Amino acid sequence: MKKILTLALFLITCNLVNAQTVANVENVFGGTINVIKGSPINNSGTDTFRIIIATQSANSIFYANGIIPTTGGTVHVDSFMVLPSASSSAGFGSGIQKIAYHQTSQKIFFIANGNIYSSSLTATSATAITTTNNYTDLIIQGDKIFTLSNNVGNTFSVGNLDASGNVT
Repeated sequence: MKKILTLALFLITCNLVNAQTVANVENVFGGTINVIKGSPINNSGTDTFRIIIATQSANSIFYANGIIPTTGGTVHVDSFMVLPSASSSAGFGSGIQKIAYHQTSQKIFFIANGNIYSSSLTATSATAITTTNNYTDLIIQGDKIFTLSNNVGNTFSVGNLDASGNVT
């Protein structure tokens, strides 16, 4: 009886080990993910989304698009691509700790070295939104941008974003 029980436990263990699968890991070229954001791609009501990550890598920001099938099935996520304006040649490195996405303009905003930058998905250089402040946080909700800086104490600011992603 003891031998049968031991054999049964052995077979169950083997089946459990064989039933486990390893998740597919996307090739994002090294580094730990510092921050990850997800957002609908636009306000069109379709089931498309964008995943944006900042890593401890010379290529600082990556993004991938995905779709949720409306008729069931498996969610599909494209391969991650480097944001050209935050590639290894941009020099941001692993210092990007905050990212946000503006649906209307489809621009990515991020903080690097205390300054806020924005970029379209195809731009080869990021646009500096600020250059003299010590920004520590940013959130985009709709067409509003909320920021926190440590200039003199903590300063909370709210701005508007137009359809092109410009702060107004």
